[in-house]
Parts: sequence; structure tokens; C-alpha cells
Amino acid sequence: MLDHRNTPMSNQIIFALVALSLLFSCSNSSKSEKPDVLYKDGILESTIFVPAGEVYSPFEDLEVPPFFNVGEVTHDNRKTPLKTIILSQRLEKGQTVNVKPLSLFSFKTDTVEHRFLVSSYATVDNKKLGDNFSTFMSINNDLQMAIEYWFRAQCGLEKCNSYKWSQAYKAIREIQ
Repeated sequence: MLDHRNTPMSNQIIFALVALSLLFSCSNSSKSEKPDVLYKDGILESTIFVPAGEVYSPFEDLEVPPFFNVGEVTHDNRKTPLKTIILSQRLEKGQTVNVKPLSLFSFKTDTVEHRFLVSSYATVDNKKLGDNFSTFMSINNDLQMAIEYWFRAQCGLEKCNSYKWSQAYKAIREIQ
């Protein structure tokens, strides 16, 4: 009986199969992995869906347009994009901008929690807003109250509650 396990032809076939499997595994992993550059150097990318001065659909009880832009940070891993309040001049709907997160503002309507990453326009050096949670919270009390009261007015009587300001880091960790 002839043993085919150690013949040169069977060794070549085994080598070819191993080489092909390595080649396919390397090419598949490079295609499926994409670098995660969602939050780089303290900057996020957001797309504007409500420019400052236009009515914001879910919050239109008084039909008073917001004085801030509202954008979305989307990521492949999130089904629901994180909404961002962008404190800057009016931006165009659909425009993609770089923003610097300052704080996380949240509140509830019934059982739904609304979360907004409060951000500044990253291309403008705005010392009035501060550059992190601590400075933003300490020097912008009037701005924080204006944002909160805008949502209180839009929610109507007692619809919204549990207003809270916290660090943006928590929200950023969730979207990565």
C-alpha cells in the first residue's frame, strides 16, 4: 500500500491551502476593519439638521426657533445618532462641521430621555464658551439657563423633567 502523506505533491497541496487561507484572512480583515476616527484631538464631526432660527419639529409647542444649531453625530455602531447643540452662528442644513464637545444636557419626557451634546464650533477659538466642561459650566450660567428654559418652554407644562448637565465624556464613550 502506498502512503501519500509524505509525497512531494501532497506537501505542495497542503502548503498551497495554508497560503490561500492566510491570504484570505489578511484581505478580509483589512476590508472589514476601518479606523475609528470619530473623536480625534477632542473634535467630533456633526451634520446640521436644524439651523439656528428654524423651528425644531419635536419641540415646537410655542413655535419659537432655537438660537442654536442642532446637529447629529452618527457612527456605524449606533442606531440612534447623538444630537448636538452647536453654539455658533447659523449654519446651513446638511452642512458637516467639526465641533468641540463641552457638556452633556439631558432631560426626560415621560419615559424618553433626550440627550444633547453641547458643543462649540471647532474652527472658531471661542474663549467665551470655554474649552471644557468645567470652564463652560463656570462662565456660562446664563447660556445654560437659556438652553434649559428654551426646552422647558417648548415642552409645555410639566411634560419635561429631570434636567441635568454633565460631562460630555460619558456621551462620547457611548458612541465609540
